[in-house]
Amino acid sequence: MSNNLVNHNLVDIDYKEIIYELRPCLDYNGDPVEGLNNAWILLNNPKQYN
Repeated sequence: MSNNLVNHNLVDIDYKEIIYELRPCLDYNGDPVEGLNNAWILLNNPKQYN
């Protein structure tokens, strides 16, 4: 096994139009559940007004 770090990024470009957020999952009372998250991927495209 190698101790070298490996870059798993597909491209070397940092896109500002793609926003990735981890938001906490909420239970029935609206309280966050520890260790459980929803992954939100937002596409910011001002030309299409979204």
